[in-house]
Amino acid sequence: MDPGIEAVDLVLHDANGIGRGKIIRRHELMGFFSAGRHLPISILGLDICGEDVHETGLIWDQGDGDLRAWPVPGT
Repeated sequence: MDPGIEAVDLVLHDANGIGRGKIIRRHELMGFFSAGRHLPISILGLDICGEDVHETGLIWDQGDGDLRAWPVPGT
């Protein structure tokens, strides 16, 4: 990895194709590949404006829990 890289964007696309995610520091990257990373499950229940869709039940019925995301092999 280029030593000038200080952080990496982790991007999960929502149902509307909008990238959402977190920024991790360089030293956290290998842990992401070995153990995944928690991202808010509410990412999967947003409308095109980024508002929660109540009918999904992801916020009001289940709470805003996390899901474990894994990198795509080869990326």
